[in-house]
Amino acid sequence: MKIFIIDDDELFTSSLSKSLGSKKIGDVYSFHSLSAALNKLDLAPEVIILDHFLQGTFGMDLIPIIRENLPRTKIIYISGQTDVSVLAQARRIGANKYVKKDKDLVENIIKEINKKEAQSRSSSEGVLFKLKSLVRKQRKAKLFIVDDDELYSVFLRYKLSKSRDFEIEIYKNGSSVIADTHKSPELLILDYKLLKMTGEVVLQEFKKKSPQTRVIILSSQENIDIALNLFDQGIDDYVVKNKNWEENLLYAIDKFSHHRTTAKVNYV
Repeated sequence: MKIFIIDDDELFTSSLSKSLGSKKIGDVYSFHSLSAALNKLDLAPEVIILDHFLQGTFGMDLIPIIRENLPRTKIIYISGQTDVSVLAQARRIGANKYVKKDKDLVENIIKEINKKEAQSRSSSEGVLFKLKSLVRKQRKAKLFIVDDDELYSVFLRYKLSKSRDFEIEIYKNGSSVIADTHKSPELLILDYKLLKMTGEVVLQEFKKKSPQTRVIILSSQENIDIALNLFDQGIDDYVVKNKNWEENLLYAIDKFSHHRTTAKVNYV
């Protein structure tokens, strides 16, 4: 296995390289700039450990290039940032995992490298999903919105109806949407902080019965540990309710529903 470490902190890359070497995980290559790493992408590493800040640039600038040239390479994005938007953006553009730069950083990186990529669907589920997709292409995609602020949900439905062709249903609480898991929507937009239960509980219950549904958390919560936990539980995106929420949400919908259509979202 070939592993790239891209970080401008030479002491850190040296320490991490030694740690990985002691575990005999694979061949480790260290780079201290994006340009140096780009020149060696032809080595096709299986894993790239990529830092957020790199000599005045951002590791995110490299993610789309990696994804285009090495679609199967696992990208572990590392950062000391506590801004949920940084985590969400890294995942949104192609990072497989976001690891915080804390005391457990090296341990968590090694754990991620050793972890076998869990298959999102069993072979039987995959066949069933493809059959369902063929049927669904004959109708509008189902999209559920779950938010206890009904006015916000209505506003969101209006916005989405202008940019994509969805069959949209609105739910004011978690229990009502959980009762409708049998409808198996393609997409679930879920507020994290509901009145009687958290979005995490809804996510867990919904995924048990409709594992193929893609989930976008839309929330005012900016706790990075909450977001990391939700990504680990299978959400596809985390959109913070800030000034950029609309653009980020529509981008997320365009990305995670492209299996039905390749048409781009018209931002409004």
